[in-house]
Amino acid sequence: MLFRSAAVAEVASGTGDGVVLAPSPLSEALAVAGVTLWAGNPLDAFRTQDQAAFLDFVDGLPGGRAAIERADVVVVEQGSAAERLVAGEPGLRAVPCRLLWTCYVRR
Repeated sequence: MLFRSAAVAEVASGTGDGVVLAPSPLSEALAVAGVTLWAGNPLDAFRTQDQAAFLDFVDGLPGGRAAIERADVVVVEQGSAAERLVAGEPGLRAVPCRLLWTCYVRR
């Protein structure tokens, strides 16, 4: 949990009023810290197409680009399928956000 706490503090301090896209369980910790999330658990609280985009993002599938496009900051675990997906997205720059996480910030 300590690594998550460091990542949460880093993301929370750098997002301002921006919308964040992050995988679970990090997204839940970010929500508790007051960060605005694009989507998170419980997924069934969101539109079906948003649920699908979020799950595709987590799995690194092309449909996840719809979620990425709606976020100001995208947080991914280094080496994950989500990171491989977001790394190729134009308009985002990678910024290390603690230990195992990378933040992709809209330019």
